[in-house]
Amino acid sequence: MMDRLTIHGLQYHGKHGWYDQEKIDGNRFEVDIDVYGRFRGVTQLDQVADYEAMDKDIRAIMEGRSIDLIETICEKIGETLKTKLPEGSKTLTVRVRKVPPPIETPSSHAEIQMSWEIHDG
Repeated sequence: MMDRLTIHGLQYHGKHGWYDQEKIDGNRFEVDIDVYGRFRGVTQLDQVADYEAMDKDIRAIMEGRSIDLIETICEKIGETLKTKLPEGSKTLTVRVRKVPPPIETPSSHAEIQMSWEIHDG
């Protein structure tokens, strides 16, 4: 059985979206991160997923240049974070939500989830 570190509901404002107005006004986004692995017995910060550093990397993407699709945002976050996870990390899952999506029907959010397997050394 693997351990799981979660950081859920990170909130950002970014000028991402398919429509021109979204690139001007921006949208509200939420990001969740789950890191699965073997973390028992760790005693140092460099042995665990550093969520302060992860937030900094995610913030740079979310507040950076405009991206058309949440799928692309999610992939960019995952590809960035997976290279910085500590030894013992096995799987990274990233969820990105646009809150609310730009559709006519009332909805709480649109969400994409992607996962990466992490291979030690």
